[in-house]
Amino acid sequence: MTDKFLKTRVPEALYSTLLAEAGTAGKRLNTHVRELLQQHAQAVSTAEALARIEASISARQAAPQPGALDHDSARQLAEVRLLLRELCMQSNAQIVSRVAHQLAAQVPQNRS
Repeated sequence: MTDKFLKTRVPEALYSTLLAEAGTAGKRLNTHVRELLQQHAQAVSTAEALARIEASISARQAAPQPGALDHDSARQLAEVRLLLRELCMQSNAQIVSRVAHQLAAQVPQNRS
């Protein structure tokens, strides 16, 4: 695989921010920007994450429901919760708090 050179102009404020982040991380600016671009390219989009969640929920609803979740189902559910929290925190941190309050009002506290 050959590397390609990418040249772009950015506003001075963004340049200063990226330069400070790179310095804090002890990296050169080009290394820091390349890593940010790689993270962005590998990130799961909100639409893709929601599609995965909907598919998982549909599959669970079609399957017979035992009384308790097995280990894999519990792990997947925890993963979905963490993913949703991360997505919400990136767009609006207040969403997580609002949803938690709404769920607390709807779901009984004693689930045995």
